[in-house]
Amino acid sequence: MTAVNFKPALLLNADFRPVSMVPMSLISGQDAIKDTLSERLAVVETYDIPIRTQGSRLGNAINMKLPSVVALKHYVSVDRPAPFTRYSVFIRDKKRCAYCQKELTMSEFTFDHVVPRSKGGKDCFENVVVSCSPCNTIKADKSLREAGMTLARKAIAPTVRQLSQIAMSIPIAANALHETWMPYLGPVTVYTNESDGRFPSDMSSADYWNVELETD
Repeated sequence: MTAVNFKPALLLNADFRPVSMVPMSLISGQDAIKDTLSERLAVVETYDIPIRTQGSRLGNAINMKLPSVVALKHYVSVDRPAPFTRYSVFIRDKKRCAYCQKELTMSEFTFDHVVPRSKGGKDCFENVVVSCSPCNTIKADKSLREAGMTLARKAIAPTVRQLSQIAMSIPIAANALHETWMPYLGPVTVYTNESDGRFPSDMSSADYWNVELETD
């Protein structure tokens, strides 16, 4: 069962679209098997990895292939608020500095509080934007008026649906995807240059980018 830990499954909604693109809705192989056996999920696609266990007094034997794509049997709304994460802010702002609109990689961008924390600004979608280092340095601990700067667009708290729609235009690292996922991801663009830095190219950094940040 070792392979189960390293092969996530794409989780689809009951309409066969990803539950979320930011972050991409993935579950562990173990959870995919467990929830399939409990009939919470339906298997849509599989890896060529057989999963076999012997039966015991605790359960029946398992003889199946490891799921690569699974779908919920009951629809969940995608118009719910998006989680406040680093990656959500990066995608909401279309990977561009909120001030000069320079396109940034994930290794280049910084966060800026529109209303500085020292002036009562909060940690929330409506007050945190993507910024390049030069603009962040210029603005520093000043208000927009004091810095003589303006936002290219208003900072909003997006829904899961809104973020997913924006994410469709953001190239995804090829090595982050499995071929069986592609028919369900919509018109996404894939890149193969691992140093591109526009999207986490592996799961090792996923926790950093996708952990929910505390809000005020």
